[in-house]
Amino acid sequence: MATPAHAPCASAEFLLIDVGNSAVKMALATRQQQVALTGLATAGLTSDAIRDCLRRLGWQWRHVLLCSVVPAVNRLFAEALAEALAEPPAVLDAGFDLGLEIDYPDPSSIGADRLANAAALVATGPGPGIVVDYGTAVTFDIVDHRPAYIGGVIAPGIALTTDYLAQRTALLPRIELQPGQMPPPWVGRTTRQAMLAGAFHGYAGMVNHLLRGLIADLQQRQQAATCAPPAPGTGTLATAIEGHPAGSPPVAETHKTGVRVLATGGDANLICAQSDFIQSVVPDLTINGLRIIACRRWPQPAA
Repeated sequence: MATPAHAPCASAEFLLIDVGNSAVKMALATRQQQVALTGLATAGLTSDAIRDCLRRLGWQWRHVLLCSVVPAVNRLFAEALAEALAEPPAVLDAGFDLGLEIDYPDPSSIGADRLANAAALVATGPGPGIVVDYGTAVTFDIVDHRPAYIGGVIAPGIALTTDYLAQRTALLPRIELQPGQMPPPWVGRTTRQAMLAGAFHGYAGMVNHLLRGLIADLQQRQQAATCAPPAPGTGTLATAIEGHPAGSPPVAETHKTGVRVLATGGDANLICAQSDFIQSVVPDLTINGLRIIACRRWPQPAA
């Protein structure tokens, strides 16, 4: 079933499609901004469902850019859009002009959503940065000071972790963390509370620990490239402080690290309030990255 669109009938240059493992987002966008958004569930999706959804919305567009982590769905969109397009949808890969370098052993193996996130991050300003994308898997995508995509981290998402725990044990129930839910108590007084504490606080701790290490790595790379000490007003996470475990970088305020950290995805708001490093949650970051890449792929004709 489609989620409500921001605008029922609109026309713009780009149709942008973000196919995830759980959900599909479709956005209509101009060169400057997204003007309408709708969604479909990935499971059970058919070309007829896509066609019916777009027909009902009445959207009009010139170019289509598809970002997909479910290759089987690409064919469905090609079929659904065949009548409306003079050209097949462009499917994002590492060969596109992203506005940044790719410094990675096998660029073809990078997920298209991660490329779009990196493009969106670079557009926010100069300097190194990280995107944390909370989906079926949580991904950390890393852009250095050049800017160049250099890799990242992939870990199981919250729902995947809790579902697997219920599936593989006889007595543990299935739990679900809800958006806007208050943090559970640290000490669970029931089995359900104990599982919620493990999922929420454990996941937040994992994200903080990974970000601490990634930020320290980016700082060291930038210092090595410039052969200079950190700029005034920025800290280094590799500096030990009193009361912090030996050999582990301390928590630092985000504005002092010199590294931008953005979050997106369905569980971002749930966990980010517990993060020491995430500066902003951008719900449609991947779609915004697709819009930026589309502008580079189909440049505006010179006047």
